Amino acid sequence: FFSFGKKAVRIYGKTMKFTPTTILSGVLAAGFIGYCFYFDQQRRSAPDFKKKLIAKRRKEFDLVMESNEKRKEAEKRQNFVNTEIKLANECIQQGDNRDAAKHFFNAYKRYSQPEKLLEMVKTTCPDEVYVFVVDLVQKAKSRNQSESA
Repeated sequence: FFSFGKKAVRIYGKTMKFTPTTILSGVLAAGFIGYCFYFDQQRRSAPDFKKKLIAKRRKEFDLVMESNEKRKEAEKRQNFVNTEIKLANECIQQGDNRDAAKHFFNAYKRYSQPEKLLEMVKTTCPDEVYVFVVDLVQKAKSRNQSESA
């Protein structure tokens, strides 16, 4: 049973008072929800809405595909470096230090942190291999400087 004359409503045995604050908050909430529906309807009825939506989704898709390509390229590079290091270690075991140095140098050219690779070669491989690798690196650097000049 409802009675609005006393500013109170009795619903299911509970009395609810309508103060100006509760009325104002209810009106504001209803207004906000109405504005959301209006804004969404205006956005959807815009002539270029579908074009913008498709362009946005295509751009997001392109970014995902580009990051996948970069990841695949990084994996290929890492696999190449790992293969070259493995081949170099096999050459060291066979006593072929010059070929081992060539494989380490190939890995050095593609590795993301070449100085760490040189440090690893210095600490784990025979000195002769390290000297060969450093010599190859210096020759490559001097060749690059002469080409750029």
